[in-house]
Amino acid sequence: MHHALILLLRRTNMRIVTIMTLNGNKVREFLDEKGKSREWLAAQLGCSLSTVDKFLGGRMPRAELLFKLAQEMGCQVEDLVPMEAKNAS
Repeated sequence: MHHALILLLRRTNMRIVTIMTLNGNKVREFLDEKGKSREWLAAQLGCSLSTVDKFLGGRMPRAELLFKLAQEMGCQVEDLVPMEAKNAS
């Protein structure tokens, strides 16, 4: 989060909730570009196909899988986890 936004939130006493989901569309695009299957990805990550399906749907994987996924895709974890702040007041 940017420093200016943090200062603004402190000044206004706003509380925020950060919602973290995985960008499943980005993972799907990667698989399509590489011509790879969900089964291939599950094997690369050492997890089940149902786990891959869950995070393709946006569910956040365990940290170790998230790091493996980013490494496999050649990107940063931040590229896979868009953070959305919502006002919780």
